[in-house]
Amino acid sequence: MENIILKFENVFSQGIKNGEIIAVDPHLMAVFFFGALQGIIEHALTAPEVDLLQQGPDFIMQRIDHIFIK
Repeated sequence: MENIILKFENVFSQGIKNGEIIAVDPHLMAVFFFGALQGIIEHALTAPEVDLLQQGPDFIMQRIDHIFIK
């Protein structure tokens, strides 16, 4: 889990460095992003809501766009 969060953190850090996203705490954003994905997957597997797995990634990306994409 920590390895995945670190990879997300590196992606966010690079995006900040390149001016592609606003300056946010890359570690906190990585944990947020991972938590959102994990929550959708866990809920979909226990509910069972397979449609949620299909809709989840687009939903998360739309929220991220509103939060910190320049």
